[in-house]
Amino acid sequence: MVNQQLLDYIKKQLQQGISREQIKSSLMTNGWQEEDIKEGFNTLNSSVPTEQFSNFSNKKPLGISKTLMTSLVGIIIIGGGVYFTTQKIFKSEEEIKPSNEQVQQLPIQIPEETILPTPKQETPPVDTVLDCKQDFNCLIQASTNCKKVKVVNTSTVDIFGVKQITTSFFEIKGKEEDKCNFYLRTEKVDLVFPANIPTEVVNQQKEISKKIEGRDGTCKFNNSDLTAMLTRWQKGDFESGNVSCKLTSNGNVCKTEGGDFGKAECQGTYFEQPSL
Repeated sequence: MVNQQLLDYIKKQLQQGISREQIKSSLMTNGWQEEDIKEGFNTLNSSVPTEQFSNFSNKKPLGISKTLMTSLVGIIIIGGGVYFTTQKIFKSEEEIKPSNEQVQQLPIQIPEETILPTPKQETPPVDTVLDCKQDFNCLIQASTNCKKVKVVNTSTVDIFGVKQITTSFFEIKGKEEDKCNFYLRTEKVDLVFPANIPTEVVNQQKEISKKIEGRDGTCKFNNSDLTAMLTRWQKGDFESGNVSCKLTSNGNVCKTEGGDFGKAECQGTYFEQPSL
């Protein structure tokens, strides 16, 4: 749809005798696209009679008939003062009507009250991340095509009678080098021990769990491998495997043998073994 402000501007310029080329040049200088300007002219041509926007210089100059000339002669005879007044009126009307050649040489003049329309700006698409909140199924579904999503997940695992409640943040960051970029961070770890566990063991395990909190990492998966791992996690099936890490200029780069991350390229503190 043609911008109404653009149409009003073109219409007003035409009514003031500005040529189409001058109007087009002025608009393009101020950021308008040639296609929008052309569409504006076409819209005006199809909806308003052309003569309405004709250059005012094409109007025929005011003619003075023989009868009027005869009357003027009579006025001269009757009174010189009346004659000069009449001459001044007609002379003023003739002076404000420039010739076609003069109009063509006139520079583009935009009246102070005329405001150039603002060209429409194309809004770039926003690359948003879908918030799945706590819907793990949403994360699994997004992993099939590596759609950008994030989720907060809480899982409970029973390890020899000790319940480990882990709150994690997961995010799929999209494709990178034909791999799906998966980010994960451990937010909080709570341990619930049976009553018969010695206090020193409880304190030691809680100290280790606190060291895990805040650790994060990034892995590059094939889509199908990431989906398979997340599906296992949802069922409570976790495979740790053997993890070894090496400090490089890009941070800790870890290698895994087997386990959940065995088919991925991973790095970050998430994969380091907590010290006892």
